Amino acid sequence: MKGKPSSKKSESPIEERKRQLAQEQEANRARLQQHEQFLQDAPKRAEELAKARREKKLESTSRTDRPTGHGRHATLPDPWRPYEINVAVPAQRKRTRAERREGRLLFVFLLLVLIGVSYVLYLNLSLL
Repeated sequence: MKGKPSSKKSESPIEERKRQLAQEQEANRARLQQHEQFLQDAPKRAEELAKARREKKLESTSRTDRPTGHGRHATLPDPWRPYEINVAVPAQRKRTRAERREGRLLFVFLLLVLIGVSYVLYLNLSLL
């Protein structure tokens, strides 16, 4: 008696090729599905990355308590919200007209003193 035919007969080359093509087709479909899913998720990922980048930039620029050395600059205070700046930093105020006039007079006085001293030195050294 003949036994049951085995389920794994030696396949003909055509059948083997069909099986290989079917496997490749399934692999290609799976990759295509992954790529489509990636393309659908891309705008959401880009938005999340942009939001994270904005938040990081905002956090780093809003800090005023960091040291100002080695190329790191203190952030500028917001002119629209002058009361929210760091209270430890003294506020800059505009100099008054009297203070500016006093500075100019001091400069002229010191310039005249320098000219006088240099004239006296010139006279003393030229007599030698």
